[in-house]
Amino acid sequence: MAKPAYSLIYAILITLGLLALILFNRMISSDEAAPAAQASLQRNEATVREAREAVESTEKAAQAEPAEKGAEKTAEPAAEKLAEKADAPAAAGKDDEERK
Repeated sequence: MAKPAYSLIYAILITLGLLALILFNRMISSDEAAPAAQASLQRNEATVREAREAVESTEKAAQAEPAEKGAEKTAEPAAEKLAEKADAPAAAGKDDEERK
């Protein structure tokens, strides 16, 4: 007598799981999620801008002090690394927009 009760409980749990999956899928694909994605994209773009400005200011500071050639050499690799890291989130955001 215990076996039919377990199968009924399993059937209810499976049904609830499928319902949750369907609702989650609809929530993700709804238009209400779009503003959150846009806000995230704007934050990423702001971060990229700030990183580029930091790189430019570092390059300007290095050029202002030509007597210290060692400082220029250390600033350039750091600037290149920052630029590479700054471009990565922007590229990911563009890929997301293209998929839509």
